[in-house]
Amino acid sequence: GGESKTWKLARLTAKLFVSFTGSETLEKVTVTISAPPPFTVEQPTVVLSGVGGKGTPHTVPLSFALSSSALPSDLTVTISAHYSTTRGDPRSASTHFSLPLAMCGRVVAPLKNADYKFTLDTNRP
Repeated sequence: GGESKTWKLARLTAKLFVSFTGSETLEKVTVTISAPPPFTVEQPTVVLSGVGGKGTPHTVPLSFALSSSALPSDLTVTISAHYSTTRGDPRSASTHFSLPLAMCGRVVAPLKNADYKFTLDTNRP
């Protein structure tokens, strides 16, 4: 139908703050960002140097986009940081967050003859 005419590329920019609570300074921290399809991340790998203990966090801008009109099965972004201690021991840390549902849809007025219908029901006001 008219889906391809009305679909627009959705974009989201977020800030990732990377810090280290140890007393040493990490020379090389590799941060990997993984978004579920059909989402893409502009820079999936970032290498940071000089991540110091108790210092000012490094700020990494993250830019996400929806690459097609396909509905995602998941909204969870996984971020992993890999580094080595000053003794050479490998370490990693990870976290995750969800992209907003608004990135993969838009609100429209109710249609009597819609091709698809989605009803969201909640027990909260």
